Amino acid sequence: MAIDFTTYAGWLNGLKQWIDVDDLTDDIFATCLQLAQVRLNRELNSQWMEGNAPLTVVTPGIPLSLISGIPDYNRVRLVVSSQNLLPLEVQAFNEYQLKVSELYGQGVAPSPTSELPCWYAIESLSLYVAPYAAADSTLTVYYYKQITPISPTNDSNVFTQKHFDCMLYASCLEVSRFIVEDERIPVWQTAYDDAIAKINSTAVRSKLGSTPLRRVQPGGTY
Repeated sequence: MAIDFTTYAGWLNGLKQWIDVDDLTDDIFATCLQLAQVRLNRELNSQWMEGNAPLTVVTPGIPLSLISGIPDYNRVRLVVSSQNLLPLEVQAFNEYQLKVSELYGQGVAPSPTSELPCWYAIESLSLYVAPYAAADSTLTVYYYKQITPISPTNDSNVFTQKHFDCMLYASCLEVSRFIVEDERIPVWQTAYDDAIAKINSTAVRSKLGSTPLRRVQPGGTY
């Protein structure tokens, strides 16, 4: 008899049948389903999780909140400025601060320059760019979405519809915390790792294409 994985209740009962261990409660299986989706939100870079959102610069030099501007924000992929339509180069926050100090001087109030934005950094879930983006310009953030987990009020999501294998093996791995010395655990781990690696590499290949890459330098030159 086929296991029904089309609803939240189906996933809960199906996982119990798949694991086939008598001494685990429904609450444990429910918690493991939630933890599996936390894991996938953290480790999966799927094309089905991609999104983009424009953030408008109000005051040059003032960081933009990613959380308030993008409610389903998970992780950044790329930032593009409307001033030059080129992707910005990511910097560690300490490197960003050094560049800002070089451009504007320490203790000097932010002021616009003739230079276009080249770099970005993320700190405390806020987006910083340098040189400062002009007022009323737009920074488009390309990002991975935080996928809403399945629950008693939400029967399906990207994980259950597009990445069934990842969802199943991630759930099994979370349950494995409660079933030590089970010979299936290494099998689940290998299957999960392989599925994640293939999905993530597919997403990368779709963006890079098959032609040789040209590295874009800050400012737009090749």
